[in-house]
Amino acid sequence: MIVEFIDQVVLDNGSFTNSSFSDLYFLTISGVEYIKPGGFRAVAGIRQLIFSGMLVAVLEKSVFMYLNRLEGINADNNNINVLKDGCFGGLDTELHNLSLANNSIWGVSRDNFIGLSMLQKLVLSKNNIAQLGPQTFELMPELLILNLASNAIVRIEQGAFLNLNNLEMLYLDGNQIQVLPEPQIGIAIGFREVTVILHSNPLQCDCRMDWISTWQDIVGKHCSGTCQLPEKFKGHTLVTAYRDPLPQCRDNNSEIHVATGSMATLTCPIAYASWVVPGNVTLQKTGQSDDHYFLTNRDSLVVWNTQLQQEGVYECMTEDGDQLMVYNLSVHMSAARITIITVFVILVILTFVSAVFAVRYCCRRCHRSQNLEYENLEDQQPRGEEPQHIGNIQEGSVANPRRDHLQDDLYYKPNGDHIKPDEQTNYKIKKGWFKTFGRKNIWESRPKKMKRLYSNGI
Repeated sequence: MIVEFIDQVVLDNGSFTNSSFSDLYFLTISGVEYIKPGGFRAVAGIRQLIFSGMLVAVLEKSVFMYLNRLEGINADNNNINVLKDGCFGGLDTELHNLSLANNSIWGVSRDNFIGLSMLQKLVLSKNNIAQLGPQTFELMPELLILNLASNAIVRIEQGAFLNLNNLEMLYLDGNQIQVLPEPQIGIAIGFREVTVILHSNPLQCDCRMDWISTWQDIVGKHCSGTCQLPEKFKGHTLVTAYRDPLPQCRDNNSEIHVATGSMATLTCPIAYASWVVPGNVTLQKTGQSDDHYFLTNRDSLVVWNTQLQQEGVYECMTEDGDQLMVYNLSVHMSAARITIITVFVILVILTFVSAVFAVRYCCRRCHRSQNLEYENLEDQQPRGEEPQHIGNIQEGSVANPRRDHLQDDLYYKPNGDHIKPDEQTNYKIKKGWFKTFGRKNIWESRPKKMKRLYSNGI
């Protein structure tokens, strides 16, 4: 049955007063601008509901209340632009098909689909949806077909299709998608036929979609589309571009070891990337350079003349700030520099050792020369006469004023007897000649000299 409301712009509980409406199976309505919650109470038994030429802009919460036998809703080609959270509440039991194509819906979220746990087909094509957040469709685990073609989708978050373990067809063609994270479809149940349609999107065939190469090795998983970037893959199908894993798609974390003075080139797997270098400095303009870095037109980062100051973590980022690659750059000294430093250190050590030996040699020569001078003076003194001046021993009857600092118990005769203080006052003895060290005295090392001195009056 087709019911057209010409003058009634609001659909409420009193809109269907004819008792014959209770036996309806199909219902098509048009001309309504607003539907109040409970407005379909009088037609609770319908199985198929069609909106045609409706002026409704917002589907309010619980707007389909009491339609617990409803199996399908077709609201294509209307003016709907907002889905309130819970607007499909109460339809869990029987609703299998929902089509909202060719409206003006600008966004969808998880709670928009409360009450659709049994839904198998959802059509949202030809709307104005711009992005899909995480777990957007997780409340519809029985979904088999999801059609999001011909929207304005630019960004799809990781996990947007989480919990769609029964999904067989995912239509994403005709959007503005550059990168699609791997759809987490069919993970819980293992094998299942899944097809993802990505035609007519400006796809960037880089490492962010390298999951396609893995899908091609799994029976039943298919992804179709055409690459736009980079240039070498432009016009190639996804099957061709990802026949094998891209060689530049290494692990997310990479260790780079370079020698000082060398040049390091860090590659990013996508175009239009930016780099965060040690010191939290961001380089994002192609051709940007300074004393240490240069960002090439392919978004590779060149590190000039690497030194220890350039050591650290380098991050390659997308335009949206997502981290793609992390390089840990380690700088070590080159072998040539290590050799030069080693030679220099050895030369310094040898120079120091040579200087020490030279000083010791000169001191010994001076000491020997002084001893020879003393011995020569001793030899010139006639035996049996009182010494006038022999080295540092002088005649005198009065104690030398400098004797105060000498210690009496440190002077001995050659036979080991102690020299009496009154005998010591007759001579001026240089400190150290007869001084003992550990009860040994210098008589033992120079017996001839000591005997002469002693025989001359001691």
